[in-house]
Amino acid sequence: SKNYKGWIFGTETRRIWTQCIKPSEHTRTRKYHFLNPIMQNKLHLSAFSALLSDEQKAIPVHSVILFGNRCNLKKIDLSSGRHTVVRLKDLSKTVRSMIETTPVTDMAAINTVYRLLYPMTQVSEDVKQKHIADIEAELHRENTIAEEEAEGIPAPASEETAKNAVTVPADVPVETEGQS
Repeated sequence: SKNYKGWIFGTETRRIWTQCIKPSEHTRTRKYHFLNPIMQNKLHLSAFSALLSDEQKAIPVHSVILFGNRCNLKKIDLSSGRHTVVRLKDLSKTVRSMIETTPVTDMAAINTVYRLLYPMTQVSEDVKQKHIADIEAELHRENTIAEEEAEGIPAPASEETAKNAVTVPADVPVETEGQS
């Protein structure tokens, strides 16, 4: 769940979403960026799936991103139909709709999955804070790259590109493709 206020803008495919807050009519709107919660949830669902047996993987799983009621989901583009983004006040209605359209899973399977997941919710405060710090570091990295691209600075090379790079001394002329 995400406890944001203000207007929320995002798409299923953009890595960064935007939160806009206007504290009062006499102040400028402030924009904040955060990592796409759908992409974060995909990672969570992938880790979850890795824990399941083949039989358990038949249990229907829904990707639901939950925001608090203090925000307004102003423009959220979902194109694949595989994810749901809702505010807390709409969660009950959303879950009821999912139950009505999803094949019934027996309680024994649900309880097995619950017992598998429950211990993972019982992590220390240190583990939670490290997770938050890791996400914030990734967001800072993404914001830095976006700012540099806006200023015309090329993005850093990937590790693969860096491994394959050849260092040429500055005084050696380099012929590029198309040059003669």
